[in-house]
Amino acid sequence: MIRDCDSNDIFDEIREKSAQAERMSMRALIIHPGAVGDCLLTLPLARFLKDTLGLGGVDLMAHMDYVGFYPGRTCIDAVRSIDSIEMFRLFTQADEFFVGDHDPLVMAFMDYALIVSFLGTENSDFEVNLTYTVHCSRSADVIILSLKPSEPSEQHVADYYCEEVTHQCALLPEWQHRSTRHKTLVKPTAVDQTQGRKILSQGGTVSSSPLVVLHPGSGGREKCWYVDNYLAIAQTMKHQGWDVVLMLGPVEQERLDQALIERLKETVPVIEDLTLTDVVAVLSCAQAFVGNDSGISHLAAAMGLRTCTVFGPSCSAMYQPVGPSVQVFNAQVNGFTDQISAELQEQILGSLLR
Repeated sequence: MIRDCDSNDIFDEIREKSAQAERMSMRALIIHPGAVGDCLLTLPLARFLKDTLGLGGVDLMAHMDYVGFYPGRTCIDAVRSIDSIEMFRLFTQADEFFVGDHDPLVMAFMDYALIVSFLGTENSDFEVNLTYTVHCSRSADVIILSLKPSEPSEQHVADYYCEEVTHQCALLPEWQHRSTRHKTLVKPTAVDQTQGRKILSQGGTVSSSPLVVLHPGSGGREKCWYVDNYLAIAQTMKHQGWDVVLMLGPVEQERLDQALIERLKETVPVIEDLTLTDVVAVLSCAQAFVGNDSGISHLAAAMGLRTCTVFGPSCSAMYQPVGPSVQVFNAQVNGFTDQISAELQEQILGSLLR
């Protein structure tokens, strides 16, 4: 004969396992139309959702060129191309919007119990249409987030995202600054490290000395610290026994004249024409990184490198890279893009060599 207390314990265990199985069957989707750095700033939110809700998975719908490397290296379980479905339909005027049986839009969202979108705006036709589309297949929470607070703020955007989602999602407890933005969020694989060593070797870097990667570019010219400052840092780091590599992306190759690029190559090895996955590979072999307010700086920080980021006109409090070892250097805007700053160089070198 089973005693009542034993019976109650068994039923409690069954209910708990059932609830856990239900949570694990739930998936969340984050929709983001932004570039490399913007998408990386959503990783603390993805980690927070996964840990707090015990979700079976968190997927990301974005531009694949920027997020294709995420699965297996981040908390994102799968990535989907934002261009693979007709997202433009969701911007149709709400009273004219229509989805039919087996509509690709309905099928695209049917697996998710929670959708957080950085595309569209609150109380818009987009929000109404997305919510209607999702509810054609299941009951789910749909949350529209803006990329930054509407009012002036110095709260970091990663914390802002977590706080806003908890305000709008009944499934979540009140957020109390349980930020994951100081953790390593991108973890390279052994294959990345092998590929990184291969790329470095091909570029002339074959020693076992510690490596610092310098990236003098950014999407906006006004965010680019004068390149001669990077040359000065490179020379000092070499004299201190470090290997130094300077990384140039397509924007920098187009922006810098060939004579300057040749001058850079005379000072340090320069790596060009890397895919984003190759950038991950090179950074996986480095101990430190120096760069501007750029997507690559965000990537280096998220990978846990000692990251020195130079900010000019941008608000570093809101947009500094997320990671466990980030130091921000705020420079004066006047002369930022075209003048030597020996004082700031010394500060960065002090951080790297401490």
